[in-house]
Amino acid sequence: MSLETKLLESSFKLLQTHENEFTACFYSTLFSAYPQVKPLFKATHMDEQAKKLFASLVLVVNNLTKPDVLTDALKGLGTRHVKVWCFPRALSHGWYYPPQSYVNDPQKRMDC
Repeated sequence: MSLETKLLESSFKLLQTHENEFTACFYSTLFSAYPQVKPLFKATHMDEQAKKLFASLVLVVNNLTKPDVLTDALKGLGTRHVKVWCFPRALSHGWYYPPQSYVNDPQKRMDC
């Protein structure tokens, strides 16, 4: 399986114009699907958290062809999320929010 970097980059450009909507929808969907994780965010400034989420996406997309950069960044991100329990639990339940469906389907944006 090869990574379609050009497709990811062009899709992400569309998503970037909806950063605030996307991150709000992401966390709304997360908390709806996994209400048990909401307490993990009780001391979190959600505006800052949303910016961190999107900055992480930017980092990944901007470094799709630089595995050394991605490896270090994603290891750090994964370590922080494992410490608060959420990452492996969410993945084990198949939870994810595909950004492309958000960009292509205005109804998904309205549902959040």
